[in-house]
Amino acid sequence: MTYRQSTINDSLLPTRRMGYRMREFRQHFNKSIAEFSEECSISPRQLSNYERGKNIPSIDSLVKMSQNEEIKAEYTLEDLFRILVVEPLNK
Repeated sequence: MTYRQSTINDSLLPTRRMGYRMREFRQHFNKSIAEFSEECSISPRQLSNYERGKNIPSIDSLVKMSQNEEIKAEYTLEDLFRILVVEPLNK
């Protein structure tokens, strides 16, 4: 399956697929974990755990990300939820 120029292994657990999506999303904005987490008002450790598939982003975290000016210019909260949560769970 392709998603924005990358391949995600369908045999991965849903949380790992969500983590890959989260990492791709951050890299889309050319940000380090430290930069992205600060701009989105979440801790670097929390973001790292999302990207490694150890935790699932909460609605609160998605709302915080959607309030970032750079993200707001391209994505709505609904877009974030679909890209980072719904699509990986439906594979």
